[in-house]
Amino acid sequence: MTAIDHDKEFSGVLESLNKAGMKINYCKVQATVDKITETLSEGPIAIHFSGHGLRGHKTPNSVKLSPLIPQTQGYLVLEDKNGQAQYIRDSHLKDIIESSTKPEFVFVASCHSQFAGNIFH
Repeated sequence: MTAIDHDKEFSGVLESLNKAGMKINYCKVQATVDKITETLSEGPIAIHFSGHGLRGHKTPNSVKLSPLIPQTQGYLVLEDKNGQAQYIRDSHLKDIIESSTKPEFVFVASCHSQFAGNIFH
C-alpha cells in the first residue's frame, strides 16, 4: 500500500477551517481500534479518518488477508500496537460505533469506504 501524507491532509483540513473563520479543538491520534474506541467514548462532534480501505474481493496482490477473513466485506486498515496493518471489518466497526455516541459529522477518506459511511449514518 502506498503511504498517505497524513500531515499534509491534516494541514489542509485546518487551513480550510481557518479560512471559514472556524476555530476547533482537535485531537490527532494514530488509528488503532483502542484509540478510535476511546475517542468515540469522549463524544466528539466530528471524526475525520484518513487511511486505507479495502474491499475483500478487490484486495491488491501485495496485501494478504487471512483465509479466515471473508473476502466480500469492507475493511478499514488501522494499525496495531506495533504499527502493523490491522484490518477492521464492517461488523467490528459497527460494534464500536454502536457502543458509543455517534458524532454529528464523519469524514472517511479512504478507498472503498462507503460501508463505513453507511455504518455512521
